[in-house]
Amino acid sequence: HQWRQLRHLFQIGATTRPKMAVHLEAFMAGAMRALEEPIHNKDWAAFDKAFREGIELANRFHQVTGHPEIRWRLPDTEPQEMDLGPSPA
Repeated sequence: HQWRQLRHLFQIGATTRPKMAVHLEAFMAGAMRALEEPIHNKDWAAFDKAFREGIELANRFHQVTGHPEIRWRLPDTEPQEMDLGPSPA
């Protein structure tokens, strides 16, 4: 569900920000497409690799589009108040 919502938001962004459409479409075709198979296969290692590469690509896009102040990064440790493990059966 969240995956479809995210793709939809990118489509809205490409429509409402036509100057950024080429960048959003490139990100969807590259970084986001690379996440689809690991999500479908529930392959955490492949997802983690693709996700980290997507973060780097997003940061490069922000540099290219004149917004170096927007920079994604993962926290050094996972939030302690959240259980990020698999959900109980």
